[in-house]
Amino acid sequence: MMTYSKSVWFTLSLLGFFLIAVFFMINVPTQAAGIIYVNAGVSGGLDDGSSWANAHSDLQGALASATAGDEIWVAAGVYTPGNTVNDSFEMVDNVLILGGFSGSESTRAERDWRTNLTILSGDIDGDDTVGSSGVLTDTTNIVGDNSYHVVTGSGTSATAILDGFTVTAGQATGTTPNDRGGGMVNLAGSPTLTNVSFSGNSANGGGGMFNNSQSSPALTNVSFVHNSANFDAGGMFNSGQSNPTLFNVSFYGNTAISGGGCLILIAVAPHLRM
Repeated sequence: MMTYSKSVWFTLSLLGFFLIAVFFMINVPTQAAGIIYVNAGVSGGLDDGSSWANAHSDLQGALASATAGDEIWVAAGVYTPGNTVNDSFEMVDNVLILGGFSGSESTRAERDWRTNLTILSGDIDGDDTVGSSGVLTDTTNIVGDNSYHVVTGSGTSATAILDGFTVTAGQATGTTPNDRGGGMVNLAGSPTLTNVSFSGNSANGGGGMFNNSQSSPALTNVSFVHNSANFDAGGMFNSGQSNPTLFNVSFYGNTAISGGGCLILIAVAPHLRM
């Protein structure tokens, strides 16, 4: 019979515990990231986001349940962030928010964000004068209370992604910090935006977007159209060493009383990719 010293037994015991731990690490399943479905036009389902038939009726429900690695697929329609001026769609790190679905797709490639207009609107009381599409094209048509910021990207990284949406009818005319960034506000946030249009948003400054506190959002195929500011920068306002990256970004018909209707640059200019 073979005998072992105490030191050898101790070593073998540690090895055994290690192998058991590795076994459980390999064989215990981890929850896979998934797709959360949103469709304002669906009724009668479970409203849990598990499929198109059981889609969440509002985007906020999907954002509340999203975890790292999830994708949120949003069907065409108009979505508001809540019932009060302080409500906003807050982006989440490591979550991809995709608009432009019809509500039957099984792959990303099937979506068409140009045809299936997916609108994030600050018109919380539903009384603005909008076109047949639901998009506000003239900020003088804002009536009553609207969200200060339709979308918020504060505190996020580039892994927070918004793709395939029209952002409209935000009205950041409150007191600081709710006086800038009607369409979107980024405070120390650097989200990624692709195929997004900012239309008919207003603010005291930065009607379409306000970037502050070293925010560096990356914008690709983004437009700022018919946004306005009571004071500075109808389109985009950058301050506090913010440095957005712009690729194929257009500014058209934005207005402001002073400082330019399109873009204000303070301290750091945006990085333009060609």
